[in-house]
This record gives sequence, C-alpha cells and structure tokens, in this order.
Amino acid sequence: MLCAIKIYNDPLVTFKSESFIVLSIIAWTYLLHAFYRGKGVDYRYHKLINKRRKFDRTSKGAFKFWELERCLNDDLCPIDSATKQNLRFLIGLRHEVENQMAKGLDTYLSSRYQACAVNFNDALIALFGAEQRLDDHLAFSIQFAQLTPAQLEPVKPGRNVPQPVLKFITDFDKQVPEEEFNSSKYAYRLLFTIDLCITD
Repeated sequence: MLCAIKIYNDPLVTFKSESFIVLSIIAWTYLLHAFYRGKGVDYRYHKLINKRRKFDRTSKGAFKFWELERCLNDDLCPIDSATKQNLRFLIGLRHEVENQMAKGLDTYLSSRYQACAVNFNDALIALFGAEQRLDDHLAFSIQFAQLTPAQLEPVKPGRNVPQPVLKFITDFDKQVPEEEFNSSKYAYRLLFTIDLCITD
C-alpha cells in the first residue's frame, strides 16, 4: 500500500489512478490471504472430484489463489460493508480503465483512494496488531498553494474521463446503500468548520 500511495503522491508520475488502484488491490488481496491463512482457510481454487479436492493451476503449474472479490465474498471476511463497497468500486473501476486512459480521475476520485488507504491501515491494525500500522511512515503532503474554499467543494470529473467510466461510477454509486455511500470508509470526506468568537 505504501508503494501505491508513493506513486499517487509523486507529481512526476502519470497514470496515478491506474497505478494506485492496481497496487491497492494487490495489497488488499495479500492482506486477506494472510488473514485467511492465519484462520486455517484454504484460499486456493479447487474442484471436488470423487470427494477429493483437485486444485486449479495456472498454465505454469502454480496454484490459483482467490482474487480480492472472492476474498470479500467469503463468509469469514472480516471487512465491514462500507469498506467492501469501496474495494468493489475500485475493482470495477480497474476493469473500466485497464483498456482506456482516464486522466481526469486522479482528483475526481481522490476521496475514494484516500478511504482505501485509511481502511487498509485500520484493517492492518485490527487484524494484525498496532505494530503493523503504516500511518507512522507517512506525513502530510506539503502543498504549493493554500487550501481555498473552492477546493473544498465536490470535485467534478475532468474532461478526459471517458463516458463509459463516468457511467460505471454513476451506476455503481446508485446501488450503494445510503448509509454506506455516506460513510468515510467508502469515500473520505473532510469537513471544515469555522469557530466564531462572539463577544458582548
């Protein structure tokens, strides 16, 4: 996950969204594999033939392990529903952008990427202990400009986001229950308040 964040934060890197999504999905998959391994769950694909398991293998003979979607669907999955929605969104988005450029996604979906990163750190702590946390390795990014009120408004998609990708985002959001859609685990939203001091 640290690699995904490093690439996303690098101003010289293009394909930020695509790189973040792919590396995040890999990180989450490995995290859940480690969890299932600890629980004694065999996360290899197999078929039952004459009451014996025959394991599915790649063309080179390696075992085929569960992908992230299968990990999320397992009854023993320890991940909460809003975090699952965030990950399912990223999985679907990966399918949409792997064959077409979508440069305008970086800022437009940054709240979902941020939620994914925070959720990953929370899961590491919950499942493997505080000594595994990643937030100690990261600091706030230094900006060249001050944060303005306009930057706090909802981000609109860039001109370069293909219509099929926008349709996927809209369709996915429509099927997410309202409680999960509004959760910071689905999309990390910041709320800024102004303290007013009123004197007599």
